Amino acid sequence: MVENCCEVNVNLIEAFHKAQDKKVHLLRLVLTVMGGLFLVRLLMGLLSNHVPTTFGMITMVVNVCVVCFLWFSTPMAIKKQIGYFREFTGSQSAELTYRFGDTIQVICDDETMELTYKQITMVEVFADHVALGIQKNMMLFVAIDGFTKGTFSEFKQFLRTKRPDLKIPE
Repeated sequence: MVENCCEVNVNLIEAFHKAQDKKVHLLRLVLTVMGGLFLVRLLMGLLSNHVPTTFGMITMVVNVCVVCFLWFSTPMAIKKQIGYFREFTGSQSAELTYRFGDTIQVICDDETMELTYKQITMVEVFADHVALGIQKNMMLFVAIDGFTKGTFSEFKQFLRTKRPDLKIPE
């Protein structure tokens, strides 16, 4: 069994999502520029009395929706994640204990949540913590220096035995 104590707070959740957001930054920029150019072309056509086609209008609406989603999805995800966290802990910050045995136990004060390893969807290693993605927009933040039973390398090896199909970075 491996055990970890980690102080999880709103800043940690925001930092994780902002790191994820950097991955789609280029895509967001390209789609925004393309959408802007398409909108300018459509407006130029309207000014020269050309009637836009149905396809052109649908494409513009879809493009605007995609751009809005790309720009506003991260703040919405952060807000939702913080809401889940506050609901579970009842505060802005909490000391969580994770016990990795047959199942994953998340312990906060008198609250205990039990998860299976099959629920892990991704593992991402950062400088001071590991983020475990759990189904339904849930994250577990495991402090690299917070192991009270076992070590970080033992934890990674343990995860590899429980989920050999999962990509676990070195």
